[in-house]
Amino acid sequence: MESLARSVSGPLDLLDHGRQLMDTAGSAPSGRAARNLVPGAGQPLTQTLLAMGADVVLADHDAPGPATLQVLDGEGVLTLDGDDCVVAAGQWVRIPEGPHGLRAVTDLVCLLTVAARHANSSDEGATT
Repeated sequence: MESLARSVSGPLDLLDHGRQLMDTAGSAPSGRAARNLVPGAGQPLTQTLLAMGADVVLADHDAPGPATLQVLDGEGVLTLDGDDCVVAAGQWVRIPEGPHGLRAVTDLVCLLTVAARHANSSDEGATT
């Protein structure tokens, strides 16, 4: 996955970059492409611009932490713990922990934001 995090020094046009990413997705065997906007892997927050061609499916998987999905262009179906939720351009949805997947109904561009789980999340709110 390509990262834009170090090359962006000012405002970023998400729709423009999303359309460029959709061109990349169109020629990818998986039918999708993604770019990290905020670095991941061990960072407290990641933001990933994701483009998927129509009918492309991201199989159910677990989020690595609390997440949100903001649809910038197109329409998709987000599966949250077995229930379908239709999402379209301009909409934002919280992705609760647990299994979820995404299917692009049309070409789809979205911004995925994930916060890292705290190492001691099960101890949150506990006092000593």
